[in-house]
Formats: sequence, C-alpha cells, structure tokens
Amino acid sequence: MHEEPHKLLWTWWLTLGVMGLLVIGIIVYPVTSRSPVWGAGAGHASAAAPASSASASAAVPAAASGQTHTAAAGHAAPAVASVARYSAPPQAPIEAVAPPYNPASEVDLVFTMDDRRVIEVAPGTYFEGWTFNGTVPGPIIRVRQGAKVNVTLVNEGRLPHSLDFHSARTPISNYRNVAPGESFTWTYEAKVPGVYMYHCGTAPALQHIGNGMYGVMIVDADPLLAPPDREYVLLQSEFYYGPPQANGVMTGDLDKMQKIAPDVVAFNGHQSQYRDHPLRAEPGELVRFHVVDAGPTMNSAFHIVGEIFEKVYVNGNPAPENIDVGVQTVLVPVGSGATFDVRFGEAGEYLFVSHAFAQAAKGAVGVVRVGQPADGVGVNVDH
Repeated sequence: MHEEPHKLLWTWWLTLGVMGLLVIGIIVYPVTSRSPVWGAGAGHASAAAPASSASASAAVPAAASGQTHTAAAGHAAPAVASVARYSAPPQAPIEAVAPPYNPASEVDLVFTMDDRRVIEVAPGTYFEGWTFNGTVPGPIIRVRQGAKVNVTLVNEGRLPHSLDFHSARTPISNYRNVAPGESFTWTYEAKVPGVYMYHCGTAPALQHIGNGMYGVMIVDADPLLAPPDREYVLLQSEFYYGPPQANGVMTGDLDKMQKIAPDVVAFNGHQSQYRDHPLRAEPGELVRFHVVDAGPTMNSAFHIVGEIFEKVYVNGNPAPENIDVGVQTVLVPVGSGATFDVRFGEAGEYLFVSHAFAQAAKGAVGVVRVGQPADGVGVNVDH
C-alpha cells in the first residue's frame, strides 16, 4: 500500500516528461526543418551581389576599375554598359608644305562636308570638328590664275552646310545651303591671283567656321612669281571649348565664340605643333609663307622673331602696288591672307608667332629650324 503513492508520482513525472518531449518536438522541428534555407542564405547573399556590383560598376566604369565583378557562386556578374573616354595615337604634325604649282586649265574639286569628325586640337585634347574632307583645316587647293574650277559639294553631316570661296567672283546663289544627303555642283573662274580663305557660310557662319569649316586656296599669278626654295602654308584659327561629351570629346561653344574667348589659337588646326616639330630651311634659302587667318573673329599679326621679311605680298597678289619691302610684322585680317618672303641669314631656330601675344600664348607659335644649329636647340622657343 505504501508503494502506490510512489507509482502514482512516477507515472505523473513520466507523463509530464512525455508531454514535454512532444511540446519540444512541436516547437523545435519546424525551426530545424528551415535550417537548409538558412544554409542557403549565403546563396541569397551572393544572388544579391550582382545588384550591388552593378551599382559599383556604374559608378566606376569597367575600363577604370580594371576588374570584373563575379558572384560568390562563381557566376559572372551581368555586363554593365560604360562610356569609354575617346583616345587615339598622338597626332602627327599637319603638313605645312605647300602643294606644287598646278598648271591645269580646268580643275575638279569635290568637298565632302561632315559635322561629326573627331580631331585633335592640342596634345590629348579632342574636338568634334565640322570638316571639309574630314580634316581641319580642309585641304589646301592650288590652281593657276584663269583656271576653270568645278566645285561639287556633298553633305554627309547632320546639318545644312555650304562653301564660300573668297577666290571666286560669283553671285551668292552659288553659296547656297546643301541639305544633309544632298549634293550641289557649280563652276567659276579663278581670275585674281592671291592666297584665299574658303569656308562654310551657313548661318550662323560664326559657329560653322568656329567648329572647323575652313581652308586655304592659292591662285598662282600668270606670269608665275619666281619660285622659292621652300614654301609653307599657315592657317591661323581659334577653337572654343564647350562642355565635353560623355566620352570627353569637346564641342564648340557658340556663346564663347560670340564673346571672343578662345581656348586655343592654332596654326593649321593644332596648338603649337610646329614648336614641337619645327619647319625646316637652310641659310640663304628663299622661304615663302602663305598665311591665312580663318578666325572666326581675331586678326593675326604675323612676325618672325629674329628676321625681317624681304617682301610681303598683300592678299598674296604680286601686283607691284601690293608689295611691301623690309617689313617686321604684318596684320593679316580675319578672312584674308598674305604671302611672305624671307631669307634666314644664319643657322639657328627662329620663332614665328602672331605678335598679338594673347594668341601666341594660346598656341599661335611655331619654329623654323635653319641649318644644323650648333647649340641652343629648343632654347627660348616660347615667347
């Protein structure tokens, strides 16, 4: 009889134990059954990684980051679009040697006009040029006085363009706009000798010229002027930088053009290129420079440091009344040209500049290396 209470107590504790185990099983089992999902939590974290990696890639382009982001599971992250900065090999100096005399009585000229051509205007600085035949300046044209000139314009750009020859005596109807995708042909006679500018005249002409649509045309006199030993063409112009595009290429800024606030003033389309790559001559040679100022706005004051011009032909026309002798500096008005004859007396380096020194400081400067200088090469070639 005394054992009954003990049995009852034992039975009660056993029942409580069984019930406890059941309760624990009910509570714990669902939790432990979810543990594989937690274990895949690393997988979920990796699945989220491409999103965060994509954000990082958007902030730092792949070309700059130098690495490819990958998921923890080893799968490649989605590709992220990025804009690479424009780059190109260093530009060779633009040829300044004049083309040879052209005796033809009839010349066919074809100009392809485009407004999307990337050019280098200073070391490592690229500009969206508006071009004739893909270059700034456009090609140097040379014809003889009296030649028949057949001009064909082909517009492959986004905007209307035209071509104004300062060497032509013709109604303005021949300078009409040519729409994108169209072409136009006309003819004139090169009656007056000289060194001339040509350019796009589409409104606003300031913008079209300021973005690069200009070039030089030489009309040789009949009878021909005595030929020099060396002959160069220099076209001065201004570049006005606007906000860069996403790839870093500069666009022209019409507001700065109107304010006459250029970033670069150049000979033949590139800042200071002939300071770093001098033109050549020998002592005593007759060297002829055809100089045109395309602007679009600033006049040039052409000068050679250490020399005096033997002769200057106003507008490049050798009529006797146009010849000046023994001249130090000559104003070349915007939209005009002149021809300069000089003989360098000694071997050495001679600086040519626009003597309007704000222009020289922005790149209107170059060097003529005469003979084989014994020493001092490259010394004091800035002014």
